[in-house]
Amino acid sequence: MSVSNDAVSPAPMGERINGAWQEAPGLMFADRQRLGPRDWVAEHAEATGSYQFYVQAQAHRQCGEFNGLPQHGWCPAGALQLLRPDELVFPAGAGPARFLHITISPGFLAQQLAEHFPGFAGGEFKRGYRSDLALHRLARAHETGIDHGLSGQQLYFDQLRAAILSRLLLALTTLAGHASTIEKEGLAPFRARRVVDFIEENLAQDLRLDTLADIAGTSKFHFSRAFRNTMGTTPHAFVMQRRLLRALGLLRSKQPVGEVARLCGFADHAHLTRLFKRSFGMPPSSIAAGDGLTARSHQSAWPAFSIRRY
Repeated sequence: MSVSNDAVSPAPMGERINGAWQEAPGLMFADRQRLGPRDWVAEHAEATGSYQFYVQAQAHRQCGEFNGLPQHGWCPAGALQLLRPDELVFPAGAGPARFLHITISPGFLAQQLAEHFPGFAGGEFKRGYRSDLALHRLARAHETGIDHGLSGQQLYFDQLRAAILSRLLLALTTLAGHASTIEKEGLAPFRARRVVDFIEENLAQDLRLDTLADIAGTSKFHFSRAFRNTMGTTPHAFVMQRRLLRALGLLRSKQPVGEVARLCGFADHAHLTRLFKRSFGMPPSSIAAGDGLTARSHQSAWPAFSIRRY
């Protein structure tokens, strides 16, 4: 695909784009936020030629024009919306909204589907909402990391976005009518939410796989696979993600590093430091001292395809 010189257009008043990150040729993530409480209409239609996915971090009322027809509706938190490459949308809305916008070129999508779903023979991707607890939690974790001042370039975000892409591929094949064995081996939504809530409330504790499996009402041997299929990441990686985010917030509030390690369930100061440096590229003492991360946006050239920000 050719690259347009105006691939990035200024966002109009009322929207903030905290960052846009190219993960691979044909794959781009952007954190977008509509700020104004009043009705507004975008200056430009969303770019065509690629698949556009919108993961809602916040519920909001949306309206606008889809393929020349008016559309109105309530978009719940955690909803996934899909636009195919040939669909044209002029977005509009009422009130604040926050969402993670993922753009995937047709070529990259075909490559990923062939790699991860070799039995998928294709089909019509049905447009509409799809509620997905895993995508909601991953999008919220992405949003929170950006709000804490991370640049979006750390290993932490690499892991988040890999999990998000995995869930999008599964959602796509499901919307196209593919009978996935992965989908059948997941946790029921109420069980997954019960486990996630328990993890959030007990991050300071020594969380055991047996305990989480009991809460989910399944065996330890089935739980890990079912959790990963449902949440897009392993139980251990999910717990570490939540501990690191909580540690980041506590460190920015000037809590001592040793106390933060205890409150977040790390074995000790050294354990927190090792994982923090690996994920965020700097020691936790830099955050506690106030000379570490600063909020900033990052944007790059997107050589595989162009997208217009509205």
